[in-house]
Amino acid sequence: MQKRHVEMKIGGEIYSLRTDESDEEIRKLENVMNDKFNEIKGRNPGLSNEKLLLLLALEIGRENIEIREEVLAFVNKYEKKITDYSILKKET
Repeated sequence: MQKRHVEMKIGGEIYSLRTDESDEEIRKLENVMNDKFNEIKGRNPGLSNEKLLLLLALEIGRENIEIREEVLAFVNKYEKKITDYSILKKET
């Protein structure tokens, strides 16, 4: 898909982006970002939008790291089970 310009509204501010994502994906992302932004704003009502956006980026980064670690643990767990099963199958 060819890159195009889209607008995304996060925390009341409009951002122009260049992307190859579909409109549906952009709207999903926009909704997730705004939900998280509003959650952070609720916990920090006195902060500027710039600081809230920084906290949003840090929160999403932290969540990304957690998800990657969970996926890696899952893969390692089942990779070991598959290896153990393969060894047992060869032995029979």
